[in-house]
Amino acid sequence: MKLPFALLATVLVWNVLALVAPRSKLVPRFDEDDVASNELWQRVTCKGGRLIAAMLGSDEDAGKLIDDKRTPSSASSVWQGDLKSELSKWKWFDIPTDDPDEQERGNHDGYWHVESAIEALRLNGKPGSDNVVYTVQHSNPELMDSVGHHAPVASQTYDVDGEKYTATGASYEFVINYKGGVIYAQDILSPMHGARQEWYREPQHKELPHLNKFSDVLWGYWVRDNANIKNIKYFWVEGVVNIDTNSIIATALKAAGKTLAVWPGTTFDMNTEAGKAILGSDNGASFAWFLIQRKAQLGNKWISKVTVFYSDEDFSGNDPHLLFHVEDTPPLQSGKKASSVLRARGRGQGLVDKVPPIEQQSPRNFRRVHVFNSASYLGSSRGGSNAFVG
Repeated sequence: MKLPFALLATVLVWNVLALVAPRSKLVPRFDEDDVASNELWQRVTCKGGRLIAAMLGSDEDAGKLIDDKRTPSSASSVWQGDLKSELSKWKWFDIPTDDPDEQERGNHDGYWHVESAIEALRLNGKPGSDNVVYTVQHSNPELMDSVGHHAPVASQTYDVDGEKYTATGASYEFVINYKGGVIYAQDILSPMHGARQEWYREPQHKELPHLNKFSDVLWGYWVRDNANIKNIKYFWVEGVVNIDTNSIIATALKAAGKTLAVWPGTTFDMNTEAGKAILGSDNGASFAWFLIQRKAQLGNKWISKVTVFYSDEDFSGNDPHLLFHVEDTPPLQSGKKASSVLRARGRGQGLVDKVPPIEQQSPRNFRRVHVFNSASYLGSSRGGSNAFVG
């Protein structure tokens, strides 16, 4: 059947626009009426509360919450330092980002159009040395097959400690402002979800690289040539397209009688259900783990609130931004034991005395698509295209 000329022309225009405009200007993602199910809301609220308790407690307290078997218990990650050798061992590749198009990812003013937030936070929103652009990929983009074509991801294998592994196609794209103390998360595809796409089957955890969590990879880059690693002030998700997270945001805003708005948007403290739910979402938990597992290096820090807003340009298809605020944890009152204060804080955050241990899960893929197409989201789950956890 032939398409009417007008419809055909419209399709062609959209595809041409897709080549020159950010995807967020074309494809609507956030729907304020698409709220979270009760099951999802309860799950992320409970998870967020447990993450808060782990951030507020000592390393030993947090270790007990995650059911750590060390003596004494500890939440500290085995992945420490700049991880250069470990990332190389597990076949993570640094992808060059000196191309002007890649550098635009660090242009928070002209590309992401969040000038109001950048100005209010007194940050440098321009691309350049203050905003370092990174892409880390779990496959070798330069590997060729026998006929000179790029080797398919599923054909790329490597050995670690006598065991054979296969590349997953995972990709972590982020920007770090070391001076301003900000980590911007952008396009994230975890090894679990990358493998699902590339292997066309459900991978087993033992098949994945041991170094796979977004929070661990982030840490390796945060500490590199960073004279002040304690200067972490914000975790910023630029443009949420994860379906579950967007439904959680919609629920939080609806309950507060708010709508998605430009900066200053709406801020939810972590003593609210909405704050815990957003923290426990695919787009929040990784940052809690970043702090929980590095108490020895960072001191006790926690995410005290999250701000939800969208960019200054008022166009259809705007994706929410999430700004997680990092602060030192409140000091213990004189004469009180850490364990009793943690239990009291836990109840204050909506926890119960006995909760299941926190599991650090693989992030659902939250890959941003910069090309307009009918399949708006990649991935097989409702988590959609652009999500991360762990």
